[in-house]
Amino acid sequence: MPMFRKLLSRICKPDRSAAAALVSKLPAYQVAFWPDGWDLEPGGGVLVRDTHAMAEARRWFALADRNGSRDDGRRVMSVHGVFVPRAIVDLADRRFASEEVASVAVQLIAGEWIAERRRRLLRSPERTFSERSLSWRGSRYKPDLDGQGVRALVEGLIRMAVYGGFIPDLDYRVLVHTVDGYGVVAYRCLVTAALDQDAAGEVLDVLGAALVPWNRVLIRDAVAVPWIGLELGSIQGAHQAEHFTVAMRGRR
Repeated sequence: MPMFRKLLSRICKPDRSAAAALVSKLPAYQVAFWPDGWDLEPGGGVLVRDTHAMAEARRWFALADRNGSRDDGRRVMSVHGVFVPRAIVDLADRRFASEEVASVAVQLIAGEWIAERRRRLLRSPERTFSERSLSWRGSRYKPDLDGQGVRALVEGLIRMAVYGGFIPDLDYRVLVHTVDGYGVVAYRCLVTAALDQDAAGEVLDVLGAALVPWNRVLIRDAVAVPWIGLELGSIQGAHQAEHFTVAMRGRR
């Protein structure tokens, strides 16, 4: 199995009793932002990241605000199983000095919801940790990259890979499409060049591995979704893909 797809497919499955014990001991902030809504920083701090559920809840809150909903959209969100308190949603991109401070903060603003969420996680603890294990972040992950930044990153990686002799020296075309849906924004990159099937697979693996330090895998409805996804296609097909909005030449 190719290197990049091996990394995406690693799943750790503790037995039920061990998983339940782990869920019971999870810090409150991890319960609040489960499965992939936090980064532990080198100094011991906690950086809050949007989860799919938080981003979707934010949309429902905005809709409720526009419609003047009396219950803040809570009833509709609960029906769809996506309710996250507004106070938790508003913590996205917030930094806390330590795990202890993060846990105290979320307990103060949403203690009852966190207790109920922990009970839900305990109903299927093995699945809880399997879902968490699907996510990962590269060591150089930069959350401020937009579509243009992703394009520039992939372009630079192509140039370095060509220069290093890891992929053929050809004309490459990179097309970037923003994939938003109802959660965290991701990017789909279509790389095209005059390659046969075997060579195309090798190029995909090289670029996928090169992207790892900057990439991450998001969890959407228990499914792993690469933040920067890669695909290979023919140049002719790329010309017909009107929904891809950014095109550039990747040759050195």
